[in-house]
Amino acid sequence: MKNIALIAAIIALTGACKAISGILHDGEVIASVGEHKLYSSELAGIIPTGISADDSTRLVQAYIDSWTLDMLFVDLAESQLNDSEKDVSKDLETYKRALLRYRYEQKYLNQRLDTAVAQSQIEDYYNAHKKQFRLAETVVKAKFAVIPEHSSHIADLKRRMSDDADDLIVVSDTLSASYTSVYNDYGNMWIEASKIAVALGMDSEKMLRSINKGFVQSKDGKGNLQIAYISDIIRRGEDAPVAYCSDKIKEYILSSRKKDLLSGLERDLMKDVPVRQE
Repeated sequence: MKNIALIAAIIALTGACKAISGILHDGEVIASVGEHKLYSSELAGIIPTGISADDSTRLVQAYIDSWTLDMLFVDLAESQLNDSEKDVSKDLETYKRALLRYRYEQKYLNQRLDTAVAQSQIEDYYNAHKKQFRLAETVVKAKFAVIPEHSSHIADLKRRMSDDADDLIVVSDTLSASYTSVYNDYGNMWIEASKIAVALGMDSEKMLRSINKGFVQSKDGKGNLQIAYISDIIRRGEDAPVAYCSDKIKEYILSSRKKDLLSGLERDLMKDVPVRQE
């Protein structure tokens, strides 16, 4: 086996160069299994630009390991299977047809699919399928900060976290950066309560039980106070807010459009190209 780190460096430097790739294929065998040989040129393109030398080495090693295992299985199959078992011509033809169909369908969709989804369409879908959008877990709107537990700014930070006045939100964000190590504002979006609970170092149920005037806090054991302000809650089992479901609803709508386009394509093909049965 060749020096993997050196091979990775060569491929990273020359992988984009077709001329050099061809030269490497002529003489640079980097692994072999029986009669099978793996050339450096076959690895060109597997290393993304900008990654570290260690990551490049790991990628090359992983590729070589995978190739080696494949070749071992090929040789094993060749020796253990009979001629009919080794005949994959029908399977290859079936796979080719499926792959060609899939590629054309994707091209057809890319050319025709309307990917714009209006807010009114999202709301209409939500209202028509409300039972699908019951919450599997509690969601909240919240702000989260980490501040030294003996800081003189704790009371001021809490006041600003709990004030929704527009003119104070900007002030809060600006000042919090000066005396907190972490400040995350989720006040205008719904997120899973578990994410805030994890940040506080507790489970969701304990966090929800611990809310006092909107606040929950804990110590991180490193001299810091972790503070969450929960401004709104929708409990597990209740209807999810539309905003929380928007991305998923867009996926449903686009998926439906894709199915309609492909169904229309199939109908047109069957209508316009008659099939002769003999």
